[in-house]
Amino acid sequence: MSGLFRCACLAACMLSGVGATAIDHQRALSLDDFPDQRVSVRLDEGQWSPDGSKFVYLVYGRKHPARVGELGAHQDGSDVWVVDARTGRNERVTDADPDTTYSEAKWSPDGQRLAFVAYHDNDAWMLVWSERTRAISKAFQETINTGSEKTFAWLSNAQLLCLISANDQEVFGRSTTVSASVPLRAISAWRSAWLNQLDGVSVLDVGAREREGTLRSLDIRTGSSTVLWTGNATEINLSPDRGYVAIYATAETTSTLTERLNTIAEQPSGVVRLLALEIKSHRVALDYTASLDDGSGDRLPIVWSHDSHKFAFCTRGSGKFDSPIRIHVADLESGVPPTTEDKLASEAERRGFSTFVISLDWSTSRLLALLGPSHPNNGAAAAIGKSTWVVVNSSADFEPIRNPTGKGFPSEWLVGPDGKELLGASDGSLWKLSEGSRDVAPFVPRITNVEALIQQAGLAPANRLRDHALIRVPGGPGGDCWYDLNLLTEKTRLLASPQQQMSFVSYSFTGNGIFLHDDYKETRVWLVGEDQAKLSGIWSLNNGSNVDIREITVSPTRRFKYTDASGRSLGADLVLPYGYTKGKRYPLVVWVYSGQMIPMPETEDVCVSCDLQPSDILRDLFMNPQVLAAKGYLVLTPSMPLPSKARSTRPSLSSDEPAKHLLDGVLPAIDKVIELGYADAKRVAVMGHSFGGFDTYSIITQTDRFKAAIAIAGSSDFVSRYGTFSPWNRYSSAPLDISQMSWAEAGQAGLGAPPWSDPEVYLRNSPVFHADKIETPLLIIQGDMDFVPIQQGEEMFTAMQRLNKKCRFVRYYGAGHEITKPSQAKDMWRRIFGWLDENLPADQRHP
Repeated sequence: MSGLFRCACLAACMLSGVGATAIDHQRALSLDDFPDQRVSVRLDEGQWSPDGSKFVYLVYGRKHPARVGELGAHQDGSDVWVVDARTGRNERVTDADPDTTYSEAKWSPDGQRLAFVAYHDNDAWMLVWSERTRAISKAFQETINTGSEKTFAWLSNAQLLCLISANDQEVFGRSTTVSASVPLRAISAWRSAWLNQLDGVSVLDVGAREREGTLRSLDIRTGSSTVLWTGNATEINLSPDRGYVAIYATAETTSTLTERLNTIAEQPSGVVRLLALEIKSHRVALDYTASLDDGSGDRLPIVWSHDSHKFAFCTRGSGKFDSPIRIHVADLESGVPPTTEDKLASEAERRGFSTFVISLDWSTSRLLALLGPSHPNNGAAAAIGKSTWVVVNSSADFEPIRNPTGKGFPSEWLVGPDGKELLGASDGSLWKLSEGSRDVAPFVPRITNVEALIQQAGLAPANRLRDHALIRVPGGPGGDCWYDLNLLTEKTRLLASPQQQMSFVSYSFTGNGIFLHDDYKETRVWLVGEDQAKLSGIWSLNNGSNVDIREITVSPTRRFKYTDASGRSLGADLVLPYGYTKGKRYPLVVWVYSGQMIPMPETEDVCVSCDLQPSDILRDLFMNPQVLAAKGYLVLTPSMPLPSKARSTRPSLSSDEPAKHLLDGVLPAIDKVIELGYADAKRVAVMGHSFGGFDTYSIITQTDRFKAAIAIAGSSDFVSRYGTFSPWNRYSSAPLDISQMSWAEAGQAGLGAPPWSDPEVYLRNSPVFHADKIETPLLIIQGDMDFVPIQQGEEMFTAMQRLNKKCRFVRYYGAGHEITKPSQAKDMWRRIFGWLDENLPADQRHP
């Protein structure tokens, strides 16, 4: 897309009319600009039918109000919708029951049935919808295991593979339902007690273990099922030919709780068992136990070979927290133990490449691994160095892919029409990697300014999918432009776009496209027909807002460099207040969270959000810095690097305790903002959420620099949190998990021992034990369904009350770790504004 192509794209996008009408005035963002109801369409969970004619998607939040006299736990749940691209018919498949929500809708291979998960009360069921009968039936009588988003898969048109829970196993797997199911369980238990019934009883035994679930296949025509494997597992990953399945399972262990916690100290997500099963014979082709996470709990990449006969996966080394990622390759047919690419990490490090494996690709005959820096906050090896793709199954010790032009590499590949070459986009250009070659080469060089290359969606034969791809070109204020690229002829065709700013969602191989417009005001889904002339809105909901967002001024964010207490160079972000006038000093709110790292700008003071639009800032109200900026406050986000944690056996973590270095990155950043002429040194507040709430508590025990503090969902007492149940477990009769203990000993707190083994480290790092040093007025905010127990806020408030220090405690009943209900979130911000108004000096607080 030469310059002419780019101009054509810009012209097409400008036809949308966005920004065409001038506005009379600009104004600051207001809480009233945010909608009072939350409705959204989850098209990322959508899927085209195999023939490319129908698209299934989920609508969240559009539920009936709770029935009179009842408490509908799933009022903000979801429903399954299907649109037929041939007729434009759009229908809701599920029944809009306010107490049921749905997820993970998938088509059968012939497109005649839909399977999806239904959550009701505290159970999760596998349901199947028939397109022919328009009826829904329950696939399994047992509840299913929802510990991941890959709960089931279609094996054939009439067979499902599914993870089934044990009969008494309770379902708390998906975060979207936990906040709803917990109060529902509590309400049910309380009602039983009021009625003098015995249902509201829970008994826990030390050492109790979960009953085992099963991996089971089901013939939906006969209702018969077969157990493939017994045990508790998550994440079904089918091979391309559906002959094998890989699952993550609980490691078989007879270790004590102490041994398990010590293991977590070395491997934060613990040791997991990875299995690959041959579906037809039930043969276990791979059984490997290791640490399979990246250090933060996210899974390391796995991949099937293109012919389904082999399987590659990654592990972190045992017994060393920062050990490099290793790649293993298993031949599933031979049954021999997997081979390990031992030399890859050492050779990569020797040549200056990163040793962290970001992704794997085995869609052709060669296994490729993308090496690159790890995320600075994920706790894994602080992998630095150059990025590259490297051939793993090669005779050479280390065979990196090269770009002779000196440009970068695509971060992901799609398979070309011949099934042998790989195609991708990087640095505005298209590239191809031919079979057997180490060098990428330009692909369709006349096309430039490309930001993405995407394969069409669908379950059609691979050769039909490989003939076409989509390319995305930035198009200005009207939105991006999308082109269909014929990979055989190299011809392009502009996709029709709705007459407003829309985002592309999915495109079937038949030429049907889905676009989404989802902002503060309305949600719209549009269908682009395969003839490119048919353009129709298939779903629309107005959120009740009449706000003209063009009036709203977005506060810019400046990024600057500064030096912390140890002499390190760091970066920080500063959101300027509405109506900012250079030379005028403003009140400052410091937004803290241990571990956050702001990239350093190339120059001293640059704008990093100058292209931010009002629709971008209106998507989320909770912890939105633009809300503070609109009230006339500077908002500073400093870097707060965590000390290196040498996770080995030791009695104490005195060298890297969480409260010890909190001020190192914070106070120098404040000094820099004052030095740059932005902030008034006498009007500074501190604010944080979650671990940032703990940071806020701890910081005000160490300095009186701040005139006000706001702690949201923070921990104040590590001793009591160690032994306090979260609401998720308080109303469960399942064996208790060890999340609070592992969080304290080996997780984010990282204290290294239980409180009775090293009580001093718990006392030193628990802010409530230093409350007598607090001189800063403190506002505490917390939901009573927070997994950080609300008792943490209660303890700090009690201490402040006993000490007769200024403190206010705001509790939101029914809220979880985040205050997300619009009515509660707006109330929260009004109380924060009131607290700042009350405690910061009154002169020139707002513009």
